[in-house]
Formats: sequence, structure tokens, C-alpha cells
Amino acid sequence: MEYKNQFSAKILALSQVESIYLYLYNKGMARLALFGIAVVFIILVARLIFPSSSSKESGPTEMVQDPNNGVYIPKSEAIKKMVNGKEYYFSTEQSAEEYIRKNQIKPD
Repeated sequence: MEYKNQFSAKILALSQVESIYLYLYNKGMARLALFGIAVVFIILVARLIFPSSSSKESGPTEMVQDPNNGVYIPKSEAIKKMVNGKEYYFSTEQSAEEYIRKNQIKPD
């Protein structure tokens, strides 16, 4: 009979240890899940506050051709000059000056 009592006591002690282990394990898992949710929330808020530049869709860039050397450049970056009453776009100041020198109106 004493053997049964010792065995029962060991089983009881073992089940108590298992209960404590499961309680701590579940508590740790709950903390881990809350931590994961917090990280996801922080990332979503950061994306709303600081949107990436690649997510902005811009329209097509208008390109213009430099009449002096044939290079295509974005209109927003081009150098605009009036030559003989007509508007031209150039890639560099040097290119514009060269084109103006070659195409000036010569007085009669």
C-alpha cells in the first residue's frame, strides 16, 4: 500500500510540475504573440507616417530633344532658350551657346 502512496505522490508531483510548465509556456506564448502584434502595428504606423518614395506613382516624364546634339533630356531639367523667336531646350549651357552661335539671324 505504501508503494501505491509513493507512486501516487510522484504522479501528483509530476502533474503539478507539468501544470506549472504549461502555465509558464502558455504565458510565454501569450507574451510572444502580443510582442508580434505590437511589432506589426508599429510597422503599419511607420508606413503611414513615412511612405516610401517608390509607392508614389508619377506620370510619364516629358522628354525634349537638344537641337544641337540630339540628346533627349527631361523637360524639367532642360535649359530653355529663345533663338530667333522660337523656344528651344538644351542639355547644357555650352550646347545652348554653341547652337545660338551657329543659328543667329544675320542682318542683311
